[in-house]
Amino acid sequence: RAFVTLFVIPVLGLLMVAHEYGKHGSAYPTTETVVEVTSGGQRQEIKERRIPMTKHLKRSIYITALSIVHQDDSQPVVTAGGMLHLLGVSFFILSIIAVYTANLASILAQRHSYVGVAGLDEAISRGYRICAERRTAEIVRSLKPELADAERFFAADPVDLGGDGLPGFNCCGPRRKVFEMLDPVRAQSDSRYCHVAIAPAEDLEVEQGRGEYCNLRAAGDTIGQVQIGMPVFERVSAEVTSLFLKMKNDGVLE
Repeated sequence: RAFVTLFVIPVLGLLMVAHEYGKHGSAYPTTETVVEVTSGGQRQEIKERRIPMTKHLKRSIYITALSIVHQDDSQPVVTAGGMLHLLGVSFFILSIIAVYTANLASILAQRHSYVGVAGLDEAISRGYRICAERRTAEIVRSLKPELADAERFFAADPVDLGGDGLPGFNCCGPRRKVFEMLDPVRAQSDSRYCHVAIAPAEDLEVEQGRGEYCNLRAAGDTIGQVQIGMPVFERVSAEVTSLFLKMKNDGVLE
């Protein structure tokens, strides 16, 4: 950018003046006609006044810069060299537009270059980083021996967010953090973020029920099932069930 501003534009402006200066009908004449009027207004005298070269150079550089910004060079030329030079300026403008368009397309393609996965096995084969609560990560590792290297596959609990830096989230709302740190685009350059996440299905349902993370979807089959709850002696199960129902009716449990 500095090279174009400080070198290319001034050189193109100087070359245009070199081709067109002093030519009949060009935009860069050597003299200009002026009319001098006496103080009383009674006498008028027409004279030819020489135009300084620096004035033409400044004007040519300005027009060249304006042409690049406006993407159009419409200044009149009368010499063959000036016409060839104008063609070169137009080609230069076209090149800038092409490079800008290519860079913009590259940026947009990079931002959307992440490809989704059909399941956990595909994520492992591609080497994607995984977000998971630490307890969930341990369960999945016991089911998938290829995930034994936890530091390679699982994102660490960020120290700057209160974590301990070990694989799997274990601090400060770890179940919600699984979704917060799921960003496939950022994961390409920032190891704190993940390409995919492993979480209980009900966690995603709860978050989407609140209207958040609605862009996420489950991929693949269920990895495993974990029994949760507490053992209840058969003789008191009816009483415990009655207690839970009463607490649910009172609004204590959901």
